[in-house]
Amino acid sequence: MLRKWLLCLKVFLFSSFFLGGLTTAYALEFNTPGNPASVTLTGATEGNITSAITRFDLTNFYPNAVVSSAQFSLKQATVLDAGTIKVYDNYTYATSQATALIGEFNPRQENSYSFNILKYVTAWISNPNSNQGILLKASNFEDEASLVLEHFNLKLEFTLPDKVKPILLATPETQRINAKTYRITAKADEPVTAILEFGKTSNYGETLSQPSLATDIQFEILEAQEGVTYHYRLKITDAAGNTTVSNNFTFLVTSNVNPTLQIDDDFQINISNTRVRELNAQLTEVSGSYAVKLTWSKVDESTIEGYKIYRKDNINNTYEELSRINKDVTTYLDLQIILGQELQYKIVTFVDADESKGTESLKVIIPETAPSEMAGEPANVTLFFVLGIATTAFVFYIIIKMGGRFKSLFTAKNKKTQLDNVFRDPELVE
Repeated sequence: MLRKWLLCLKVFLFSSFFLGGLTTAYALEFNTPGNPASVTLTGATEGNITSAITRFDLTNFYPNAVVSSAQFSLKQATVLDAGTIKVYDNYTYATSQATALIGEFNPRQENSYSFNILKYVTAWISNPNSNQGILLKASNFEDEASLVLEHFNLKLEFTLPDKVKPILLATPETQRINAKTYRITAKADEPVTAILEFGKTSNYGETLSQPSLATDIQFEILEAQEGVTYHYRLKITDAAGNTTVSNNFTFLVTSNVNPTLQIDDDFQINISNTRVRELNAQLTEVSGSYAVKLTWSKVDESTIEGYKIYRKDNINNTYEELSRINKDVTTYLDLQIILGQELQYKIVTFVDADESKGTESLKVIIPETAPSEMAGEPANVTLFFVLGIATTAFVFYIIIKMGGRFKSLFTAKNKKTQLDNVFRDPELVE
């Protein structure tokens, strides 16, 4: 009688340090019994060979697994004075008995046996049609002897390929080393190799590489040109080949290395440490209207109070303070948008009335057409709706005005009637 298949998956989590970084791996174990799980071999006398087959279901096994060990095991439940049991891969046996032979044993004492069948299991996984099970062939038993073999089991030890992309744990940081050298640093969640793409536009054009696996990433851009805003992005790849490409970042090459700002008589802060290095803008849609979302790099300086955002448009053409932001916030949504505007933003840090040098101006052009119209929605619907409301209001206004005039006429007519009655009958006068 067929027994129910049993799938036992044990997961062991272990960690190891790899090239200075912490990597995590999973050792997995898969156990499944044979079908049938036991057999009885009889009649295997001299000149007569009997056989049995047990199969292992790998339908639910991982097709992309990397198997490191495959052990076929069984237990001999009875003892014979003579005989030989040979173990074969059943699929290969049809073409070559020599290459199909896994091993053999002599059943003269009760024992358990284990055989390495890694090369056959690897073939079973890559070609499921070759999984024809294990062939057991018995020979040279004594007359009337029978042998019971049981507890057929297949145990696989394997790992699964890493399919998770590496992650940058924070926004990369830029640091000025000298007038022409800038250092870019970042940190990944696992050891990676890294490539830095950079240039004067978002098309980049130049690259630097860090070929050794590490969690800490560091590049230095040499011969940076003063007054130029550089664009860059990082490509990081883990040991399994998974690659992550960062967003585009920018930094401005400044002219002075160590300008200072006087805060009070006892303390000075270095303005180069308090300046916002990166400012990015994104045109977005909020409730059917345009908005500009600003994001910037955080200034890790406890002495600043916060950030000031300045904006100018193509009408006033002068920067005006748009908002003041807490020092722990690095994003702002500008909802004061007019269609067709050309806006420019910059951001500074401040302490009391003092400000750092601003970022390079960032330009955003607002389309002349509303988002709903650009999406193909019928703009006339809104116009007709407004006209309808206006028409209805006008009609009600006319009705109310006409009603007032009718009331006035009616009142005047009543007064005239009363005067006529007074002339006819003076006693009506109070």
